[in-house]
Amino acid sequence: MTRLRDNLTGAGPFESGPRIRLADADDMSRRRALAVLLTGRDRPNDMAVGHFVNYAAEHRLALDRLWIAEVGGRPIAAAVVVVAPGRSAMLFASPCNDPTATPVTARVVEAAVDSLADDEAAIVQALVDPDQPDTQVMLESAGFGHLADLQYMTRRSPRSRRPPAAGPDLPRGLRAVRYDESRRTAFGQAVLATYEGTLDCPGLIGLRRVDDILDGHMATGQFDPNLWLLVEDESGQPAATMLLNPLPLRRAMELVYLGLTPGFRGLGLGKTLLEYGLALARPNGATELVLAVDANNTPAVRLYTSLRFVTDTRKRAFVRAMV
Repeated sequence: MTRLRDNLTGAGPFESGPRIRLADADDMSRRRALAVLLTGRDRPNDMAVGHFVNYAAEHRLALDRLWIAEVGGRPIAAAVVVVAPGRSAMLFASPCNDPTATPVTARVVEAAVDSLADDEAAIVQALVDPDQPDTQVMLESAGFGHLADLQYMTRRSPRSRRPPAAGPDLPRGLRAVRYDESRRTAFGQAVLATYEGTLDCPGLIGLRRVDDILDGHMATGQFDPNLWLLVEDESGQPAATMLLNPLPLRRAMELVYLGLTPGFRGLGLGKTLLEYGLALARPNGATELVLAVDANNTPAVRLYTSLRFVTDTRKRAFVRAMV
């Protein structure tokens, strides 16, 4: 922190370098900062700025932690952290189009992340296109570690003239229950149980409390307790969880989480649940089901591919723990 504080006050070895500060709150200053953030150029009238401002308004994203590096009053790099429920935050940073942009952008990222209070976020995440090696180097120099390579997959939801069944067609001895507040602890315990031996972003395990994890999942899209399922065996022990949330703005439904406990893997239970999730999509106004999966989670990728999900895009995920 000493190096960063020296930089912010203009002292120390960066005395003649760019000034790192919080962007001014007036509209033009914010648009200039966002232009640099999105395009790397000080062009406040760029169409990308207007689109992002509208996106932030629609999704209620606060942009009050927008930091810039400036030279002679002109922004040359920018970063913003957006705090989300579940004590997590997302980082957006200006592109590093060549190695010379890496050091100053890393300093802006450090300033933005270090502006978070201790109780605001346990983790900060960032997503990068795979073909942006300089941005990846920048994040690593700012204290982020590579978490996973993510595949974003989509499938059109099937049409049916019949309403979906009351629940998934489970093997004998298993039952599915839907979420309500009286089952919050059970759902949390089930999620933690499915983490054992998981191949899906294992680097996140232990970084947040279980209540934070549930709050984060609930904040994805539009939470509907009827679309959260917990599968239990006859003794009440968890076998699997499937959490679905509608995304009304794009007429989609997201598979927020699908996890199985170790003893129930490889038995077809995941396929049964996902097929039921697909059947729920259209009745809930969704024309497609979307998901993100760790590319190293080979069994999950194989399952989604077998059900005709296709990969739309790929991202590299980075994370910085705040503890």
